[in-house]
Amino acid sequence: MGTNISKFVNKLRIKEDELLHKEDLKVVLLGKTGVGKSASGNTILGKGFFEESLSSRSVTSMCQKESSKIGRRWITVIDTPGLFDTNTPNKEITKEIAKCITLAAPGPHVFLLVLTVGRFTQEEKEAVKMIQDLFGEESSRYTMVLFTRGDDLRKTNIEKFVSSDRRLQYIIDQCGNRYHVLNNRNPEEQMQVTALLEKIDSMVAENGGSFYTNEMFQDVENSLKEELRAKHEAEMEKLKTTLEKERQKQDEERKKSEKEFREREEQIKEECKLSPISSTLRVTVGADRLTALNRSAFSGHISLTTAVRHCFTNSPSVNGFPLLAISLAT
Repeated sequence: MGTNISKFVNKLRIKEDELLHKEDLKVVLLGKTGVGKSASGNTILGKGFFEESLSSRSVTSMCQKESSKIGRRWITVIDTPGLFDTNTPNKEITKEIAKCITLAAPGPHVFLLVLTVGRFTQEEKEAVKMIQDLFGEESSRYTMVLFTRGDDLRKTNIEKFVSSDRRLQYIIDQCGNRYHVLNNRNPEEQMQVTALLEKIDSMVAENGGSFYTNEMFQDVENSLKEELRAKHEAEMEKLKTTLEKERQKQDEERKKSEKEFREREEQIKEECKLSPISSTLRVTVGADRLTALNRSAFSGHISLTTAVRHCFTNSPSVNGFPLLAISLAT
């Protein structure tokens, strides 16, 4: 009886310890497709929770949360979809990545920005920029760069590798010069994980034990919405100005055309007065030929010879433009 009670009390203590230390540290893995985020998550937790792949297509399509007890505390890792996936637009991926904040509630202690040891390309640079834009400047206080495939360094140390690329050095400087190297091919080397956790603990201590909160993320979202609203208003104002200028230009061209037409009409009238027509013409004028004038300005009868010797000034107009009709006399 006493033995059973002792076992029960011991189980309660273990359970209490687990609850007390559950999710003591929350880690979010971020980066482009194929850099080894899932492998890093497995290395940190010491178990194969996350599916791994080296292809250009991300095997992680949704945020995945896993926890494992390391020492006397629980470590929670949230793996996120990779940016620049060949099958999914980055816009959709970033929407899914944003869900990691909810999964890590009340908030992650660290964002591990995962990069591979190798050439720092334009695509890597753009991926980093997208992540920074998504979580805002405040997130840099909670970010550390995690290099994977550390064995590719061979005889080159990580410090020399970082300093060899100014763009990479700039990214690390933005993260408070915090970085670590993992060799995912030999995950059994627990010392590399211990060293990583010590660096994370040091960063958390510098932040006063705080974490990246949902309120910080909401501030970034609100700021982005305001920025988009202002951009939309500016574009609409620009379009309005362009349309107004185009309307003014069309009005000026119309007025110019009307003026030129009236001047030409007056010129023709004057020419009719000064130069009477005396040539002999045989013309046939039919009412059906005058439909463009919308009424019969000339007589509608048919004759072999006409005896009209003047200009018709009672001409109609078409679309606001006056028409001058001239009948040639025989």
